[in-house]
Amino acid sequence: MRKILISAALSVTVAMLVGCAGSPSSTTEPPASQPSFGDATPAAPTLLPGSTPLPWLADVLALQTPGQELAGKSADIAVAADGTLFLADTKHHRIVHLDRQGGLLNQWGSFSGSDQGQAAPTATFNEPWGIGLDSEGTIYIADTWNHRIQAFTLDGEYLRSWGQFGQGADPTDLYGPRDVAVGADGLVYVSDTGNKRIVVYTPQGEYVNQVGGEGSQLGQFIEPVGIAFSQDGRLFVADEGNRRVQVLLVGEEGSMEPAVAWPVDAWPHNDMLYKPYLCVVGDRVFLTDTEAGSVLEYTTSGEFKTKYDLNSTGVLNYGLVYGIASQADGTLWVSDLAGGAPVLVKILPAQ
Repeated sequence: MRKILISAALSVTVAMLVGCAGSPSSTTEPPASQPSFGDATPAAPTLLPGSTPLPWLADVLALQTPGQELAGKSADIAVAADGTLFLADTKHHRIVHLDRQGGLLNQWGSFSGSDQGQAAPTATFNEPWGIGLDSEGTIYIADTWNHRIQAFTLDGEYLRSWGQFGQGADPTDLYGPRDVAVGADGLVYVSDTGNKRIVVYTPQGEYVNQVGGEGSQLGQFIEPVGIAFSQDGRLFVADEGNRRVQVLLVGEEGSMEPAVAWPVDAWPHNDMLYKPYLCVVGDRVFLTDTEAGSVLEYTTSGEFKTKYDLNSTGVLNYGLVYGIASQADGTLWVSDLAGGAPVLVKILPAQ
């Protein structure tokens, strides 16, 4: 399996950009010693054909990870205030912290699953998919198949957790949660994918509110996955099973009012593997089209702008594009679940 990160500076006005706000498998545990990175040398820029209205360029930066894949199956990615990256390494049941050049800073976690109603030990994971960061230095992890949310410091120190498997009878019931986003109010928003809803908690895990239920009307979902806040506080939801993005107006005390939904020309299969994430940057929404290995760009009102066909670069090797996040300067980072030797790719608009 191959893990690829993609950094993309796209053709939108930089002055408008803000960072994004922030899914039975292997039980391999990471080794006791951290893998080391060798010197990485960027390749020469390559003109990419792609589906963009203007040509775009890519620099490929290979990361050397002797003896171990960095992340052979990864889902969500988040960018901290200092520009470092947190990656949900789903295959290895851990969280990986990378510097801005892709160097390994830290990692934590190992596999443990809940069994016959008994919760898994804290600070262990069963396929973590989603990551959310708050402004206080807390990282929230959607521990997907342990059906819970775990909170850590940015150094990986365990703080607390909440949730257990259930189909919604209890406010802390979760069924395969795939993403976490923290609002400006400090509340924690969770895409409870299997229960087809968005649930709001306090940072301590106390239930606040929810919206959803299975269906295709506004305020209903079929497999909600990626969630992200816009700068003005709207919550955008990748409603995968309905092949649409749904926008929620978030008010005081975690209130959520369904506002609008717009269709997405992607996500043809409501599959356990193909799970999309999204990122809001200024007045643009960037969606991952997992199966196609592409990023789709829309306006926040739902107007399609362009498609970034990452498979056309040749570096994805028919990979599956999952998580997406933004740095303050508008650079996008995208994670690829299926591939080989990890690389960083910086995509630039044509001059």
